[in-house]
Amino acid sequence: MSSAIIMIEVFPSLQRMAKFLRWMVIYAMGLTTVTIIGRTLLTEEPSEPILLPEYIEPTQQSDTVYIDSRINSTDYLDEIITTAQMAEIRTELQIRRTGVKSVCQILGNETSPIRAVVSNMIVDTKHGLSWCPIYKAGSSTWMVHFAVLGRTLSDLTVELIERNVLQVNTLARQAFPNADLKSTLEKLRHTKKFIVVRHPFERLLSAYRDKLENMESRKYYYNKYGRHITQKYRQKTAASNTKREPTFTEFLRFITKEKYFDEHWAPYNQFCRPCALNYDYILKFETFKRDEDFLIQELELNQYLYTKNNVKNVNPQGATTTMISKKYFQSVPKMLLEEVYRVYEKDFNLFDYLPDDYYLMTKI
Repeated sequence: MSSAIIMIEVFPSLQRMAKFLRWMVIYAMGLTTVTIIGRTLLTEEPSEPILLPEYIEPTQQSDTVYIDSRINSTDYLDEIITTAQMAEIRTELQIRRTGVKSVCQILGNETSPIRAVVSNMIVDTKHGLSWCPIYKAGSSTWMVHFAVLGRTLSDLTVELIERNVLQVNTLARQAFPNADLKSTLEKLRHTKKFIVVRHPFERLLSAYRDKLENMESRKYYYNKYGRHITQKYRQKTAASNTKREPTFTEFLRFITKEKYFDEHWAPYNQFCRPCALNYDYILKFETFKRDEDFLIQELELNQYLYTKNNVKNVNPQGATTTMISKKYFQSVPKMLLEEVYRVYEKDFNLFDYLPDDYYLMTKI
């Protein structure tokens, strides 16, 4: 069979051939593609490793972010928040900040090193903000925002993300790399620091559903955690359970017994050190859209960001709603959930969360 016939069979149209050749060039260029996208890398990990606290295990990849349309240069906000509404939200966020300070005075100083926490932050001095990423609490949305602010999100990088060649957190971190501790701390002084928190129990469930419930799409997490959890914490009375992945209850037992934290379920108090870093804004997942829009307008970022419809974060297992939560927590013994609460008690106190509603969902 001639090469021309083979080419016709493989490429039934010139358009498909051109597309194929384009991607062959991109892959062949490898790291030299940095001249096109303005930054390194085409790999999943940054060239400089992200230092995490010793008690937190780094993961293989970040949450998946799907981008469902091309870049749009119009302002991000659908509508401007009124002056009165801004004042009301600002007061509420100040109350949150004051509450954290009060609890910090009771807790006293943390002894864990701050270097790893600061190294993990994204610091943007040009736009005047810095962020400590808390995964499973709106982190994918803000990774995209910082990639946009750092001008590393382009038509090409969007395509690479869609094809799982590139991770959006790589773009964000390459746009705002942290050097040494001293210079990073100096940069922090010239920015407004913020974090986004979520009810600790909700975050644990979201992390479980996304990373451990289905090994088919998360083999890394099954090999790293799931197999161990199932083997060690599956009770003999659960012999009828032939599922290879750990149950939510088994996952919680693992946390209470071993206190081994992946970044997706590490306590906020340890991962972002709110008592030491004194964040200017504390956003909450429960009021995410409102808080996000407030901060964008407060810091005048809307002129730099793309419209909301460009980016959509999708958990493969679906959103963790109240109805979904009841389904999982009703199989958790109340005594076990009380143990989990004690592990995350500082987070509950710092950010004014209560466990009571979840206790009511559990089995006695």
